[in-house]
Amino acid sequence: MNTHIEKKDFLGLAISLALSVLYCGAFWRQASFTSMILCCLILLFGFFALKKEPKNILQRDEKLFALSLLLFFVSALLSFLVGHGYELKSIRNPSMPSLLDIDLPSKYLLGALIFVLFLKLKFVLQKRIVFYSIALGGVICGIFAGYERYVLGCGRVDGLSGIAEFADESSILALLSMIIFTFFANTRERPLFALSIFASSFAMLATGTRGASLGIVLSLIAFLFLVWFYQKKFFKSSLIASLFCVLAFVFIFIFTGGIKDSLRVQSAVSDIEYYDQGNIETSLGARFEMWKEAVAMFQMAPFFGLSTYEISQNLREIRERSGSQIPRDAKDRDARNEAVGNKHSQILNAAAKRGVVGVLALLFVWFAYFKLFYRYLKAKQSHIFAFALSALMIGFYYLFPNSFTGDVWESNVSVPLIILSVCLFYKLILQERECAI
Repeated sequence: MNTHIEKKDFLGLAISLALSVLYCGAFWRQASFTSMILCCLILLFGFFALKKEPKNILQRDEKLFALSLLLFFVSALLSFLVGHGYELKSIRNPSMPSLLDIDLPSKYLLGALIFVLFLKLKFVLQKRIVFYSIALGGVICGIFAGYERYVLGCGRVDGLSGIAEFADESSILALLSMIIFTFFANTRERPLFALSIFASSFAMLATGTRGASLGIVLSLIAFLFLVWFYQKKFFKSSLIASLFCVLAFVFIFIFTGGIKDSLRVQSAVSDIEYYDQGNIETSLGARFEMWKEAVAMFQMAPFFGLSTYEISQNLREIRERSGSQIPRDAKDRDARNEAVGNKHSQILNAAAKRGVVGVLALLFVWFAYFKLFYRYLKAKQSHIFAFALSALMIGFYYLFPNSFTGDVWESNVSVPLIILSVCLFYKLILQERECAI
């Protein structure tokens, strides 16, 4: 066998296994970044090992997405430089500047590199390995959630990740398992993916995260609509797949005291009532106050936003401008602690910390993301449609409502998951197109 063919086969297998860490390890906080680093190292190895092999040429939409990630990083870098972010001292080494403001954004840059290498190099992903890792990841999340809820007695489960992160990753596994069940699973495989849908949906609901619950409902509606609109012959299968998600809702409602307790509906109503009475010590109350602070920060630095250093130096002014009732200590080390943290709204957070430049960069990322996949919804081949749908469902879930109530692009869990999923499903689309030629 040709040596180059062997290397390409090995590369595809290695990347598939690295991606399996992303989905199989969804219960573990470090899994997504670990998978990102593994993919990067394998791709760099492949790039040099296959340096004599001809490389693929990136198309316009592919370049656009890579450029959007690059510019997203640049927006954070500009805020860091203009806002003298380097004047914030490192905790571990006070003689050195802190790179806090460009730590996570550096993953946008890393993601752009991985995306380009994914497309430039010629290798074949082993999709069954990825599919089974998704199914296994969903089941494992369900087991963790069941153990924490019914054995440990936790009111809100979090896996080994954190409540919000565990909820989001479980939701993504549920959506992907539904798509695999609908378009790819044979008769013997369907029980496994049905179990994954139920288990991952249960795990998400057991976190008691309102944003994730609303996100999965909206995504489920979008999933059924798009299948009905573009691939009607699979609509019955998509309905069956969605029923396992609904079954998880029914199950947890029965064993958790009803919809108000399960989705914390009553607590949301109480939060608003308390806030009207001037009590901000609630989940929603704190969000409302942080959103007011974000608006004030944007008004103070509308073009590039405020760096963490600037925030720490202007805590009192931010509080006065916004009318925020959150106690802010403007003294020494406490000032740094108060300055670190996001505003529980991706758009407001971008406006506050990166200004107009950051908001435009964020919108450009979402635009490039959806433009990359949208046209493949019209593909006649059902598998190409399914891969495009998988990526778009991840984007849709994180956008509605999570970008409005959370900080999707400020998470070390969600950023690698989004970028690697884009790489995976776009590569699978290209593979299917090559097979169809």
